[in-house]
Amino acid sequence: MHQDLVSIIIPTYNAEKNLAETIKSAINQTWKNKEIILVDDGSTDRSLTIANQFSENGLIIISQKNKGAAAARNLGIKKAKGNFFQFLDADDLLSPNKIELQMKEISAFTGKISLSNSIHFFEDSDPLTCSPSKTDVDLFKSTKEPADFLLNLYGRKGNGGIVPIHAWLMHRGLLDKAGYWNESLSLDDDGEYFCRVVLASEEVVFVQHTNAYYRKYKSNKSLSAQNNFKAFQSAYKTLNLKEEHFKKYKGKDFYAKTFAASYYKLGIQCYPKYNTLSSQCIERAKYLDQKYKHNKQYIGGRISNYIANNISWKLARHLQNIKSTIK
Repeated sequence: MHQDLVSIIIPTYNAEKNLAETIKSAINQTWKNKEIILVDDGSTDRSLTIANQFSENGLIIISQKNKGAAAARNLGIKKAKGNFFQFLDADDLLSPNKIELQMKEISAFTGKISLSNSIHFFEDSDPLTCSPSKTDVDLFKSTKEPADFLLNLYGRKGNGGIVPIHAWLMHRGLLDKAGYWNESLSLDDDGEYFCRVVLASEEVVFVQHTNAYYRKYKSNKSLSAQNNFKAFQSAYKTLNLKEEHFKKYKGKDFYAKTFAASYYKLGIQCYPKYNTLSSQCIERAKYLDQKYKHNKQYIGGRISNYIANNISWKLARHLQNIKSTIK
């Protein structure tokens, strides 16, 4: 039986601690016709040495100067020969049957994108003992309405969710339609990229009995945990871009309420440290939905939440900022 070639792309930067385990999870995929491309983004630790240990397993290693994960993925795409793509970050894992089960569902279709279960686990825990969150179980469904799937993911019906990049599997045609990763973004670049890819698809196909394992860190060392100005700026720019993508897809009324809530939430997170950016977010939220009334805010502990929802979220954020300064 013919098997399409699947390209697995792994961007790597100073990932020596977990890199071997990640590479093994790619090598051990039961889908045999695959190429694994590791793009080293200027690592200064033992990442390249570890990667070279797998060269006999067919691992393709490419090096570049440090330009960021998005640039590394773009280089991997340019070098890849596969008809289907699997992205995998250097500290995450795949179930052995992930690609095989997803390919069985979409290999005959160029316009479908496949989604697996997502399991978030802390670095010191066993991922095999963890289960998908209830939120993800509720959100991850097959649908012929990709835009609806994204809006639900962004929080249209309450709690939003997160799809790690390695939960997806897609045909090269979708990547060609969506374009390359945006290398100017430092935060939520994956959210912006897959917004384009999913909107370019005809159908989201959920495959339940396999997992993408997403590693979390209690020390918050990951890029997504950053709260500096550059990160908040990137998050705001990403929201702008996602809004533009939806604007091309359907009219403002379709997405306005959901995006207003996202801008409002980001505005609260920015305040008071980055007050100007916070104001931009709030103004954008009001533009999209003048009647928007934000849902109950969960911005910290019990007292902070009470102040935010019964007195003023600005006061609650000021008090949180003072508390963090004292610490």
